[in-house]
Amino acid sequence: MTKLLRLFLLLSIIVALLACSAKSADYAESRYSPEMMANTAMDGFAMAGETESALRKTEAAPAAPASTAGQPGDNSTVDATSGRKFIHSANMQVEVQDLQTAAAGLENLARSLGAYIESSSLFSSWANFSLRVPVGRFDELLTAAGKLGYQLSRSSSVQDVTDSYFDLEGRLRNKRILEERYRDYLGKATKIDEILEVEKALSDTTTEVEWLEGSFRDLSSRIELATVYIELQTASTASDQSDFSRAVRRLFENFASVFKTVALILLGMVIYGIPLLALVLVLWLLLFGRVGAVRRLFRLVSGKKQGKA
Repeated sequence: MTKLLRLFLLLSIIVALLACSAKSADYAESRYSPEMMANTAMDGFAMAGETESALRKTEAAPAAPASTAGQPGDNSTVDATSGRKFIHSANMQVEVQDLQTAAAGLENLARSLGAYIESSSLFSSWANFSLRVPVGRFDELLTAAGKLGYQLSRSSSVQDVTDSYFDLEGRLRNKRILEERYRDYLGKATKIDEILEVEKALSDTTTEVEWLEGSFRDLSSRIELATVYIELQTASTASDQSDFSRAVRRLFENFASVFKTVALILLGMVIYGIPLLALVLVLWLLLFGRVGAVRRLFRLVSGKKQGKA
């Protein structure tokens, strides 16, 4: 009886140990399963979304007005554009006496205001410039550039990109959080298929992060630096015929451009058309001309049919 009792106790201990081992194996299998990783990622998205919403509410809230107690007659109001993001741009046409001097003056003006010339085109009688200037010096640049000569036209525009800015910023922040989570998963994964799956997801997320970073840098640059397009034109000797002479000049310039295009087309026809025509002529002579391969083949086939008949 004592031996049976001991054997029963030994079997009970062995069964208990086997059950604990099975539970540990199940936990190890499910710890890095795709479902578990997906649920954790969704939790990360939810947490990032709540953080993004809180940040937007904080950044978009207008600043509280300063206290004006004891200051009668103060009509100041809260700045309605506080915390918003804008892209400034402008176009200007200026008629100048000397094109080279005005172009050099514009370059010096840009340097003095902390701006730079993004692109430029200089011709015999007119020039185009694209400048990037800090937003704080935007109006100052336009005023000073108009004094280089006679200002023919000036227009400016402001684009509100607040929603795009904070949306892009939130998407970038969420993708960075997801990228870090995938890196953590990769360090903990033990199976080959899990490692490959996490590496693919990490590579796709890293690519999206790099694209979003580039887009965010470009948008931030356009917000911080306004774009100004300036066209400089030489002044006409006869003021009463300035518009007419400018129109005639543009007409001849457009005609020269069209003539150049037509000349290139004709040159291409000569270079490629003559060899192609010669090839067609040779093929026609071989098939239908003096050699007449097709004609001879047709006669041969017709002769065989008549012989059979």
